[in-house]
Amino acid sequence: TYRHGQCPVKPLVVLMAVDVQIDVKKWVKAAFLEDGTCYIIDYGETLTYDELIPVFETPVEVVDWGDTPEDERDPPLCEFAWIDEGDGNNSMKDVREFCARPECRGRFFPSKGAGGMQLQKVVDERKRVVGSYNFTA
Repeated sequence: TYRHGQCPVKPLVVLMAVDVQIDVKKWVKAAFLEDGTCYIIDYGETLTYDELIPVFETPVEVVDWGDTPEDERDPPLCEFAWIDEGDGNNSMKDVREFCARPECRGRFFPSKGAGGMQLQKVVDERKRVVGSYNFTA
């Protein structure tokens, strides 16, 4: 077992996806192994786009590093995040402006697909505390 913010083994890559709602931005961080196995590391919501940056920058705690030498055990960070552009109410413009900011370029990317990335109904609607963050998912 593993807790929020942890990955049970060293991942190949860590990614984040964000679903823009009218009043919140729901996010999920996932770790992927070379064989395609996916671990949901954490999830939550923020009120602003700016609050996504510290979530993105929070390193993942690896439980089992396997045979990785101790001096090479750097906690993995997110490689990049997709943000669903939403379906109106200026959300497309807001997402694109956020992703184009210097501190976000190359890390956050606008995204739109059939139905977007619907995280809204995937997570339990409950309050929880993780580290120094207090998220309602």
